[in-house]
Amino acid sequence: MESIINTYVFIIYSLYFYINLINLLYNLVNKLSF
Repeated sequence: MESIINTYVFIIYSLYFYINLINLLYNLVNKLSF
């Protein structure tokens, strides 16, 4: 049971990290474009 919870936590943190990374890249591209 605990390992399943740890897996979900890891997935959520990974998603959060990738969303922030994509957002950062998107902002960077916007600054370079204009």
